[in-house]
Amino acid sequence: MSMISSSGFQDSDKKLKVIILHNIINPHVNPLFEAISNLPDISLKVYFLSESAKDRKWSVETKLPFQYEILSNTVLNLHDRERGLFPFVINPSIGLKLFKERYDVLVCSGWESPSAYMALLVCKLRKKRFVLWSGTTVNEKSSRWKFTTPFKKLLAAKSDACISYGTLSREFLVSLGAEKRKTFISYNTVDVEYFRDRANSARNERRKILDKLGVSGDSSIILYVGQLIQRKGIDHLLKAYGRLRREDTSASLFIVGYGPEERALKEMCIRDNIPDVHFKSFIDLPDLPEIYAVSAVFVLPSKIEVWGLVLNEAMACGLPIITTNTVGASRDLVEEGVNGFVVCAGDEEALYLGMKTLVSDRPLRERMGRESLRIISGFTYKNVVRGFQDAFEFVNRSKSSMSSAGP
Repeated sequence: MSMISSSGFQDSDKKLKVIILHNIINPHVNPLFEAISNLPDISLKVYFLSESAKDRKWSVETKLPFQYEILSNTVLNLHDRERGLFPFVINPSIGLKLFKERYDVLVCSGWESPSAYMALLVCKLRKKRFVLWSGTTVNEKSSRWKFTTPFKKLLAAKSDACISYGTLSREFLVSLGAEKRKTFISYNTVDVEYFRDRANSARNERRKILDKLGVSGDSSIILYVGQLIQRKGIDHLLKAYGRLRREDTSASLFIVGYGPEERALKEMCIRDNIPDVHFKSFIDLPDLPEIYAVSAVFVLPSKIEVWGLVLNEAMACGLPIITTNTVGASRDLVEEGVNGFVVCAGDEEALYLGMKTLVSDRPLRERMGRESLRIISGFTYKNVVRGFQDAFEFVNRSKSSMSSAGP
């Protein structure tokens, strides 16, 4: 069923009319769309391919401060060995809608839906500007990689411009055939001010929050937030933490998330006698700053990760971070030894040493936490929207140049 918040573009014809295709309504991305819609020279409408996804439990907000439509769809919930569940969304009406709609530029998020290729085709036929928006990096190779790479190359090469999540994804787009001069960065981010302010308030209620979480004493909490799926590398985190816990009884581990690996991970804790591991199946986005605020260290041990928005969240809450070199955000968010450590994916020794260093040295982790706040302070929606503006200005200039050149 199709849902429309408002019909058509309501703004002046002088504004650049932009359509964005995005997979689902996402509480992290909605503020970015709002920021784009507030640009004085842009008229925005967002097409969501689906309202939500089977593997997402967050609350879906449908009263959004920008024009949008949820397209009619059929969703096939498929499974990838490396990545776990992923929805394959088919939108039968997308071609006709894009032929009828008035727009100058279409921004397509990702390349895993048939709608992306239909959008490219329609844009070429209608002589509209097509912009690819992607966070994929070279580290995301999966069982589908060989099959999908030619399609990725097609979109990258045929796009009038590209927008990447960060440095690693920009490098990957260029490797696929996108021209570097046509590729712009809009860093993937969260509401930094919200997480920072809520965490600051929550620290005044530390004991109350710890009691609510069932933590006695003044434990140094190592925190993981994310899905419980194979590619997240949580088994490596548990092994590294188990070694640390045998040496330092002040440490505890909180795993916040849900997914098919939950049972296996809990059984691993029992089998390997790993104590003080607390599983919390789900904490809604507005309440997450509380658990960040009472934690000492944040760890994201993923083997495959497009970006890793939980790093933005943890840094906005003033935490030092440990992550891996296959996490998309690692190049842009982590200054080695300054606000955290980047280790090789699957390297349990390095995970152990990083956690040991931070848990045992409170002044160091507090200093690194302040550095995290400094680094992430520039990753606001107001700032990162600049990447979209640059891409829009580029395609608008190139279109004007072609028009003035004549036949």
